Order: sequence, then structure tokens, then C-alpha cells
Amino acid sequence: MAKPIRSSPIKPRGAAYYVDRIRRKVRTVPGSVPRQVFRYYLEKARKDRASNNRQDLIALTKYGNWETRRGIGLYNETLSSLKSFFKNNSIHGIEDIASSIPRGKNSVLRVLDDGAGDGRFLEELKQKMLSKNIPTNTVALSLTKNPKLLEQKRQKTVDEVFVGLAEKWVPEKPFDLIVSFFGSINYAIPGLQKDHLLKFAHSLKKGGVMIARLDLPEPIQRKAIAGIEKSFEKRGFKARFYYIGEEAYDLIVQRIR
Repeated sequence: MAKPIRSSPIKPRGAAYYVDRIRRKVRTVPGSVPRQVFRYYLEKARKDRASNNRQDLIALTKYGNWETRRGIGLYNETLSSLKSFFKNNSIHGIEDIASSIPRGKNSVLRVLDDGAGDGRFLEELKQKMLSKNIPTNTVALSLTKNPKLLEQKRQKTVDEVFVGLAEKWVPEKPFDLIVSFFGSINYAIPGLQKDHLLKFAHSLKKGGVMIARLDLPEPIQRKAIAGIEKSFEKRGFKARFYYIGEEAYDLIVQRIR
């Protein structure tokens, strides 16, 4: 009897590798690619806001303005899947994850928010880490120039801000924690989504954690989820999807090696 074929681990790649793949793919698209990508973002956002099955519209109804109120408290109320992933009842929210990620002595906790809105989450997390004597370096990605976010940068409550297409952004240093709630990972154009997601995952330090909230239409859910989780495992990550309602999922990824 033939032995079953086992898939071998995939050699780890750096974030820059996936950015290069994105750039090569983008160059094959005719016309002014940045404008096309930007138009796609705006058109998809417009359609999503008009849709009745968007999870952020549920949050909008329950909490008020999703863009301006998505701080730690709101994120934690939507992250019941954390306990299941970490199998640790002492973890109740993102701040607990951030403070428990292994770091070297005197090293700074690096945090990225993809789709940072007005920067409230990063500001609040920095304050909570400061109360635990954990120094942080916070980075915000934003498609457009949000005046409140830029003010956070001036006030140094957010350390770094990148404005533009996140597909073109390459991190200078790896991160301990990456959060993307309906950020660029969710809105990446077809054909770039896989490389864009892997770019963020490979931007994690060993032991680092990424939390992404995504819309997954029904045709994608059953076919893709198990395959995506296995694909991450081959690359040295632990990854799990958690259904949170209205076709929305939390994807939690931790870098193991």
C-alpha cells in the first residue's frame, strides 16, 4: 500500500517577498494601477456600507459611529474567540494578549493597526501598556488622511502613521501585535488578497499575534477556511477562523516559528 503523501513545511518568507509579488502582479494590470486600486477600495466600501449584512453596520447601530468609537473596549466586546484560540481563561481582550506576548528584556512592544480610523485603539492600548510599565511603539495604516489620526501623531499618542495603499507598505521592523478590523486585508482587491494577508502574517515576530475581522461570503466560507488554516500551518503559524455572525469572521494567527 502506498504511503500517504504528507505536505512539507514551506520555507518562511519575509514581508518584503510578498510585497514584491504584489508589485509584480500589479504591473500586469493595464492603465493607472494605483487609481484603479483606489477606485476599487472606494466602490467596495460604498457597496458594503449600503449592505444590510455588514458586521460594522451592526456595530454602528449598537455603538454609534464605528470609525470614531472603535477603541479597545469595542474591540474586546467583539473578540469572544480569543479564549478559544489561546485556551486561557485569563485572556479577556487585546490588552491581555499584548502584555503576554514574549519579548526580550527592555524590548519595545510593537503594535500595528491596519485601518486605524482616528487612532483611538492605539492611543488606549499605549496608555494601558504604560500602566504595566511596557513601552510601546504604535503604527497606524490609513487609506486616507484622517485629521484626528494625524493629530494623534503630532501629540505622539500614535508613533507612526502611513497614509496610502497598504499593499505598497513594507514594515521596517516586525510586530508583536497586528490588528485589522475590516482593514485593508478585508478590502484587498481579488488576486492580491493572499499575498497581502501573508505579508502581514510574516511581519509578526515569533510568538506575535494577528487579529483580523473579515467578510467571507457563503461560497468562500466552506471551501476556503480549512485550506487557509492548513496553508498557515505549513508556513509556521497557528491560524483559526471564528464565525461571529452576518458572514463575518475573526481570523486569529500566531507565529510559531
